[in-house]
Amino acid sequence: MSFEVIETQEQLDKIIGDRINRAKEAAKKEAEAELGEKYKGYDDMKKELDEKKSRIDELGKELEKAKNDGSGISTKLEELQKKVQKYESDSVKTRIAQEFGLNPSLADRLSGQTEEEIKKDAKALKDIVGTTRTIRVPYTSEGGEDDDKEAALKKMLQEMKGE
Repeated sequence: MSFEVIETQEQLDKIIGDRINRAKEAAKKEAEAELGEKYKGYDDMKKELDEKKSRIDELGKELEKAKNDGSGISTKLEELQKKVQKYESDSVKTRIAQEFGLNPSLADRLSGQTEEEIKKDAKALKDIVGTTRTIRVPYTSEGGEDDDKEAALKKMLQEMKGE
């Protein structure tokens, strides 16, 4: 490489332009390397982010489906709660019918939401129907079977008449 004398402005511009272009290229390569180093995990993170967004969408769809399916579960739960409530109510009515000396089959006829209301209804029903008593017919094994039935029926009839 020999030294050449610069005689014109164009030669000077060309030499300086080449030097500026080399400096720009070097700066560009250095910047790219720096950015490449700084953001080398960016593509991996972007891919991971896209996968997570996709998973979030899937979970959202599953949640909506579960909500829709859950309405069937909540309906079933409501049905079961109503059954339990009915059983509890029937139990209270049967107990109150026994307290007032009413036939257990009349317990279904009692009405009211609270225990006090049911007791008032049981008292009114008792005043109308009266108490029921259970008549027990003794069974004896003597004699024939037909004789025992007939004797038991006669005794029951006499007790009903009050004789």
